[in-house]
Amino acid sequence: MNIKDYLKRNGMTLILLVGMIILYLCIPSQIAENLVARATISPRFFPTFSVLGVIVCCALLLVFDAKEHIFSHKTAEAAATQEKKEEISYVRVVLVALLLLAWYILMPRIGFIISTIVIMCIMSYLLGCRNKIVLVAFPVLFTLTLYFAFVVLLHVSLPEILF
Repeated sequence: MNIKDYLKRNGMTLILLVGMIILYLCIPSQIAENLVARATISPRFFPTFSVLGVIVCCALLLVFDAKEHIFSHKTAEAAATQEKKEEISYVRVVLVALLLLAWYILMPRIGFIISTIVIMCIMSYLLGCRNKIVLVAFPVLFTLTLYFAFVVLLHVSLPEILF
């Protein structure tokens, strides 16, 4: 395996990993420890848990990618096909980012439930899901679960339909 190709393929993962390690080291200086109530969860818990989760996922991604390329012997034709697929995936990433921006803009106008279901259906299709039942059922169930969790359990108001 060529180290230059490995770094090129996993550059963003490495940047994310380094950024998360720096963020993990900054958490103690940025979030004060709760000295009054020791029995409760510290304000540092969720940021630390989230950052450690991203660090573990990045590390696993790097290890699995290295393992895949060490033990696989691809031909030049297979490598060219892989590069073509990676170019398509960059287009998908840009489209997903634009969809998230559209969701952010549309949510106050048409409400959380409708905007989330529509955006998730489109995003699932862009990311390769072709099963019609999954394309409809997953966004609806996921959105309703989120809505229930935030509105009923956590008492957080979400944008409603304006008409």
